[in-house]
Amino acid sequence: MDAIPDFDATLHRLLDASSDTVVLATVDGQILSGNQAARQLLGYSSDELPGLTWCDLAEDDNRLRAALAEPSCAGGSKITVVLVGKGGGRIEAELTSAEVRSQSGVPRVWTIIHDLSERQRVEDTTRALRDSEETFRALAEASFEGIFLQREGRILLANAAVERMHGLPRGGLIGVHILDCVAPEARDDIKQRVATLSEEPYETIGVRRDGTRFFAEVQARTGPVDFRGQPTRVVAVRDVTARKQLEAKLALSDRMASLGTLAAGVAHEINNPLTALMLSIELAHEELARGQDARITRTAELLGTAAESAVRVQRIVTDLRSLARSEDEPSAQLDLAEVIAYAHSIASYQIRHHARVEVRIAPLGPIYGDRARLEQVVLNLLVNAAQAIPNDGAEHRIEIDVREHGADRFAIEVRDTGVGIAPELRARIFDPFVTTKPIGEGTGLGLSICHTIVASLGGTIDVESEVGKGTTFRIVLPRGAPRTPALAATPPGAVAACTVRRGRILVIDDERHIRETMVQALDEHDATAVADAPTALALLDRGEKYDVILCDLMMPGMSGADFYDAVERRWPALVGRILVVTGGAVTPRAKEVLARAVNPPLQKPFRAAVLDARIAALLR
Repeated sequence: MDAIPDFDATLHRLLDASSDTVVLATVDGQILSGNQAARQLLGYSSDELPGLTWCDLAEDDNRLRAALAEPSCAGGSKITVVLVGKGGGRIEAELTSAEVRSQSGVPRVWTIIHDLSERQRVEDTTRALRDSEETFRALAEASFEGIFLQREGRILLANAAVERMHGLPRGGLIGVHILDCVAPEARDDIKQRVATLSEEPYETIGVRRDGTRFFAEVQARTGPVDFRGQPTRVVAVRDVTARKQLEAKLALSDRMASLGTLAAGVAHEINNPLTALMLSIELAHEELARGQDARITRTAELLGTAAESAVRVQRIVTDLRSLARSEDEPSAQLDLAEVIAYAHSIASYQIRHHARVEVRIAPLGPIYGDRARLEQVVLNLLVNAAQAIPNDGAEHRIEIDVREHGADRFAIEVRDTGVGIAPELRARIFDPFVTTKPIGEGTGLGLSICHTIVASLGGTIDVESEVGKGTTFRIVLPRGAPRTPALAATPPGAVAACTVRRGRILVIDDERHIRETMVQALDEHDATAVADAPTALALLDRGEKYDVILCDLMMPGMSGADFYDAVERRWPALVGRILVVTGGAVTPRAKEVLARAVNPPLQKPFRAAVLDARIAALLR
């Protein structure tokens, strides 16, 4: 500060070193001096500032002059003005003045200038930081992903999403160790990740307050967030249970599709020789049955037993083929007794050592639906019932009741006397991955699949259970209606009363044994057999006329589907006489042809009576 003879030089040096902005002026506003802070704020040098007046520095000099004239101004009161620096910059300032007298008694006014613009900038910055923190906190709270801070495994702060995942109220995770938030089998992995400060994303199994589990995807990072002055780990958690469920369903669907494809191929390979076997046994049995010799009679009886065994193989193959059926298979009339018997036979190994099975089927009208899928549901419920029976030495039962349920529905109930289902699981028993079995026993998908199938069939499934007494699953389904004409279901005896004319029949099949046995079975007709479709087309080209054409669907080279298309193009009137024979391996191309074929296909293996009935229907 410039030398002022009336004041102690030491005081001036102290003021010059002060961070406060200080100006010395006369009582009428003539500026005498200013310290370094004042010169910096106003932009004037130590030579320029003396000689100026407060009115020279004020944006509104009249307002400042009036304020300075107030008696209270020199007494320490504060006034707010806008000053203008040398460069024209506006400075919103608060002036605090005090009148003092020099050693010689001359009155002087000391004024401290508070830069309100800087204060405002600090306040604005502070407010912006506070708003930013509040916005970030609100964003974290609104996040769909769980976020929490932890130090040495102990949770310090958590948002609402991660607490919802664990079924806890707000603040319920504070102070909890993360090992208490995961399944026991996942704790060793979590310990290692906490110890090594791993930042690699990983999956684990979370545990809710009620003990139920969920799949979680987790990633942690050290810093840059401090909590109470110390570094923390920021952890993001995402509930991926729905994704895992979808992946599991897709994997199961893929496995079932692969199994279905395999089953269809195996069934086709079995059906071809089985067709020849069944027809040969049946024909031999009929021939021997005409004899009177005891040995011939005994041989006929043995062939009858062989025929019954072949029929049993046929049923097994039919069940195997059911795995290959797609969801859009047309409805067919169901024999619910057969559905229950099939499911029981498959589950019998698991049931027989645990419980006695009682079946009650009330008289019902016609029922239509997808047999394979209904059998899958009943089988799942029977297996579940068997697994719920405790090994306590008591006599247990599994009861199956089939009855009417209103005018257009029916119900299937599967009831056991097992351990029952705990109330906390009952409400979620149809959710994927929910299971009453110990860890490692079962996927928890069986009842979820049952629910999906029943819903797709237009029905409902519910459960009643009491711990220690047993469980009842109830399926309610519509009676349904056939979506295709039931021509294929013509009973063998339906044409017995009719006189069937002798017809000219062409058999097309690449299997020699099938061709030969079919010709023998059709000995009452004029039957010709060829090994491939091109030969058959050549016969038609030559003008050969046939009343019925039996064509195998799957053949090397030109398939049965190709033959059908060729006949449809060249002799459209003849397609009504084609009877497609299939062993079960149906490609999309073949399936498309079957869908528009005039006559329903003849399924291998078949008995002679079924063949006769289908031929008779076309010859009438």
